[in-house]
Amino acid sequence: MELLHALSAHEEKTPPRLWFITRRAQSVPMTGSPSHRSRAPLWGFARVATNELPRYRFTLADLGAESGPKSRLELDGLLSEILAAGDEYEVAFRRQGTRYLPRLVPATLAQATHPRAAPARRQRRPRAVLHRLGRHRRP
Repeated sequence: MELLHALSAHEEKTPPRLWFITRRAQSVPMTGSPSHRSRAPLWGFARVATNELPRYRFTLADLGAESGPKSRLELDGLLSEILAAGDEYEVAFRRQGTRYLPRLVPATLAQATHPRAAPARRQRRPRAVLHRLGRHRRP
């Protein structure tokens, strides 16, 4: 937060691009890699910062592999992304450095993975009943 306050206090001709890099904060549906929800708030923070400070370019990058050769390929992809200075602001690297970007694509109802949700119904909860209230000696 202090970094954002410091950035907003300085007037520069070309504002810097800030990168937020996480590991498994986002799930990529086609890869089956699980996300760690505890790491996702940084993405939310960066998205809010993008809206609040539109002058600055915030970029979110997410890596998948913890270590090993796959991690090396993801880091190579990340370095290429940083050096390319492209327009993408959210990117994920998975499986041998493959680059994934958020996109909306047309889909048919048959392709939907979730069944139609049933309409919500209000259910009445039973009242709690407390039994054997009173003073008891500790054993």
